[in-house]
Amino acid sequence: MVRAGSAGVTAGPTLAVVAREAGVSVPTASKVVNGREDVAPETRRRVTEALDRLGYIRRPRFDGGRAPRLVDLVVHSLETSGAGSVLHGAEEAAHDAGLELVVSAALTRNRAERAERAERGWLDKLVLRGSSGCCSISPS
Repeated sequence: MVRAGSAGVTAGPTLAVVAREAGVSVPTASKVVNGREDVAPETRRRVTEALDRLGYIRRPRFDGGRAPRLVDLVVHSLETSGAGSVLHGAEEAAHDAGLELVVSAALTRNRAERAERAERGWLDKLVLRGSSGCCSISPS
């Protein structure tokens, strides 16, 4: 797995992969990683084993005094005539502000499929990545 903007550096598994492997939800796996007490011992054991087996490395928390320099742009369609211009403008604005832009394509054909995809946790991934903000562009 390669994280965008990492110049080809291989990253370990995501928390979602660990959770799936342990048979738990991402929030439950997160509770184990963060040392929360409200997890059953058997569940904690399964998650801990999955963390070890998959080689999960906890990302450091961000320094409260220094904001992350990432902004996510979620694009729901690249079929519009202005999609390229929007992407170019967003990248230029991010660069001017000293930010890195992460583009996620949520390319789906209908609202039901978009709702299902949203439930799969793209927002959780955005939060774990430590983005400073997010902009979502949907087709008009």
